[in-house]
Amino acid sequence: MMVRDRYLDRAALWLMPGANPAPAGLGRPVHMCLMEACAYVAGEPWTDRPRCVAPLLVGYGNMINDVLMPVERQRLKDFIPWLVSTGTDPVVSAMGDRRRAWVCARYVLRRWVPEYLESRGLEVLALTVREMAEVVDDHTAALARDVLRGLRVDAYAAGHDSGLVIEYAFRVAAELVMEGINGALGYRKIGEATAEAFMATHMGGNGDDSIVLFEELLQLKSSED
Repeated sequence: MMVRDRYLDRAALWLMPGANPAPAGLGRPVHMCLMEACAYVAGEPWTDRPRCVAPLLVGYGNMINDVLMPVERQRLKDFIPWLVSTGTDPVVSAMGDRRRAWVCARYVLRRWVPEYLESRGLEVLALTVREMAEVVDDHTAALARDVLRGLRVDAYAAGHDSGLVIEYAFRVAAELVMEGINGALGYRKIGEATAEAFMATHMGGNGDDSIVLFEELLQLKSSED
């Protein structure tokens, strides 16, 4: 059962990784993950998959919340007011997530993955990824999926973590191809795979790139304006 929107003191809030227990009694919670905070503000039952947030942002937000260092994670608090309105209308949410999915593909396939492969001295693999057509529609998503499917074997054989990096890139492209069938679940998986691609390509680094992408995803509107 949903209740009226709740007040949340973001200054007192400390974002935590993982799923957290609901607070006992009537006191306001101060320890929760990003999506639990969104659910709380929107008056939803305690959950890390709130209905008020668009599915792609739920998938991405949960994963990024868990991977960022404690102090970096607190930067996500500023996104809460923007997140809670993205999933209210299922039609608008789906339209917005479709646009967000293309942005995720651009970050993963045009930046994070090839830059990571180049840093590991795997220039041939990196060049193959860079030379793929930019994913901007169902056709180019299918082309990217097929190229990445073939690259996985070479990437795993090359060692390092490149096989896993290509795997996450493949998942983003594959879910884009199936988005009309998988719907909300597919968008959530795109968000998760994007976050996993960030984690695999930025091990030991800071979380700036993940937050920059988050900001861009939140700026997108559902319309084609």
